[in-house]
Amino acid sequence: MNKKIEQIKKHLSDNKVAYVSGGVGILVGAAGMMIVGSASDIKAVQEVFAPLSWKPTITQTQITTLIRRGHPGNLIMCDQTGVQFASQNHAAELMNLSPTNLSQHLNGKQPSVGGFTFTKIGEMA
Repeated sequence: MNKKIEQIKKHLSDNKVAYVSGGVGILVGAAGMMIVGSASDIKAVQEVFAPLSWKPTITQTQITTLIRRGHPGNLIMCDQTGVQFASQNHAAELMNLSPTNLSQHLNGKQPSVGGFTFTKIGEMA
């Protein structure tokens, strides 16, 4: 009988990490089930357990392609809004600015244009 008890103690000692991990998993699962209650509460559970997520976050990349002849254009970013534009003219048109004033600003001849500052990121490929 004592030999059997010693075997059980040794087994528990050797597999302690697996048992603790399994117990934590069961507790988290049970807590999740109590919180969920219904399928409509899944978003709330995701928000509660988000810090426990080991998965990488999703990143989104936007690629803008303009088909035209001539210079491909300069990629421009508004420093205040962080919005990127495919060209100086596109930025001026969408933000209701003078293309000439925007060009002068980008060439360092004006401190701002329409209350905004812009940065030339590079040329479109």
